[in-house]
Amino acid sequence: MSLPLFPVTTVGSWPRPPEVAEAMRAYRRRRIDRAELDRIADEAVIGTIAYDHPVITRESVAAQRRWAEISGADRIHYCGAYWGWGFHEDGCWSALRACERLRALEPAVKLGLAA
Repeated sequence: MSLPLFPVTTVGSWPRPPEVAEAMRAYRRRRIDRAELDRIADEAVIGTIAYDHPVITRESVAAQRRWAEISGADRIHYCGAYWGWGFHEDGCWSALRACERLRALEPAVKLGLAA
């Protein structure tokens, strides 16, 4: 079995314009080649957004350790994936921690998610 270096797949289903869905059917039936399928799919793209994963450095880890010093100052609380390793789960954990700080979400303590 030959896989690309970083094999990925979509999760769930994506709404596709009719011309892309038809091209996919035609490709599976070998009526068009991959280049034609890619051309049709590319033409259907309205726009793209590039996202970057946070870069974890010694400095960023040191800054993360100082969250308690700044979060809550002037009634401003901070949360986001960048307070962890940059994953969705880190964003959820960070939001629960901010809510706990506001005393708005006691379950964070019970779930072991609050720092």
